[in-house]
Amino acid sequence: MIRSLLLVGLLGSVSLAIHPNQSSPPTPSVTVTPSSGDLAAVHQALAHNFPASVPVQTVLFDPDGSQTVGLSATDANGSLTQTLKPPGGQWKPGQYRWVFALADGKSFSATFVASDGSPHLYAEPSLPSPTSAFNFIGTGLPINSSVELQLLLTGGQGRRTLQANTDGDGTFSLFVWPQEFGLGFFAAGAYKIEAPALQLATDFLVREHPASSTVSMDTPVLPRSIVALHFAYYAPQRYIWGIYADLTGRPVGEFLVGPTTPTGGLDSAVVLPDLAPGQYLLATPYDWGETDFTVDAPPPTATSTPSPSPTVTATDPPAAESVPAVRVCTRSQPRHHHRPRGCPAR
Repeated sequence: MIRSLLLVGLLGSVSLAIHPNQSSPPTPSVTVTPSSGDLAAVHQALAHNFPASVPVQTVLFDPDGSQTVGLSATDANGSLTQTLKPPGGQWKPGQYRWVFALADGKSFSATFVASDGSPHLYAEPSLPSPTSAFNFIGTGLPINSSVELQLLLTGGQGRRTLQANTDGDGTFSLFVWPQEFGLGFFAAGAYKIEAPALQLATDFLVREHPASSTVSMDTPVLPRSIVALHFAYYAPQRYIWGIYADLTGRPVGEFLVGPTTPTGGLDSAVVLPDLAPGQYLLATPYDWGETDFTVDAPPPTATSTPSPSPTVTATDPPAAESVPAVRVCTRSQPRHHHRPRGCPAR
């Protein structure tokens, strides 16, 4: 379900190029205040240190994965503020995510919790497919504390111990991929996530679906490159939020693309963060799909070797004769990330 706040249009290009002798721009940041509140609380979403006066896509995901979509723009200082009011006067209990996206696909997000005052342990998304990454969320827990979780896998595959850390509001969010356990996918069946010390537990099911969301990526993948992502069997007309992580599940970047076509497909180009060579995990947690990919080392930069200087032997000059002047024209070839561009004809 999509609740449109503003007319959604096409985004223009955003340039983040840094010229020589310029310092790096300040790091973009996104916050939601307060980060936890009751079911009727009004929140302020704030974005700072972004390109000035550019259009931006915003999407608010609720605990069920439903979307509230908006299109706005940063001000002359590269900032943006939105007021988030509970629909119908009351939020659903759980964690919400406000996503701020630029035209290159990169996104930045912040979460807030709508709390009923009781401790909770959630497993999301609802009824995930085998090709999913789980998101375990705890709310109303002791603040700034470590929480040991036990994940009981289906089919006698045993238990896995996970570690989460709550923030100053007593909240944690932990993404878990099957590859972290040496699995290609989560088998269909019954699962349980527990926080034994807190006496909290949640049962959930992984099941096959008629068509489960799939995501794939063109290779090779290089650091700070533009990559093509392909999505299939997603909900129609939906924005897709995705997250990258290393093999331990530690998030290292995110993106927002969309909307999907009426048939639930999408081909999109996304600028990767500056990832070191190695293997990574990718998931679209609100929409089930997940995969892994490898970032290759960049090709070595060619170093030109100077030609040996020719030996010159002085001789008497030949008899004077008329020699036409030769004009030599050289054209520099710019470096491109894509196909090289030929010199223009004169």
